[in-house]
Amino acid sequence: MNRLLMLVEDDENDIFLIESSEKVGGGLLTVTRDRDEAIQYLSREERYANRERFPIPDMILLNLKMPRKSGFEVLE
Repeated sequence: MNRLLMLVEDDENDIFLIESSEKVGGGLLTVTRDRDEAIQYLSREERYANRERFPIPDMILLNLKMPRKSGFEVLE
């Protein structure tokens, strides 16, 4: 079974690098681009309510210095 990595990142270059490394590692990757989207995903809100389509990640890579609201707010 493949592990699911969730990336919370706003920079397209960083997203590209992680996507490239996950393809090599053979895992699955889901990307959320800001604090609000990450919280919606993890809370099963709005479009992320279906856990079959949006399973709980095994690991989260979280950018702590995102614009508007920081990654620390996701941790709270």
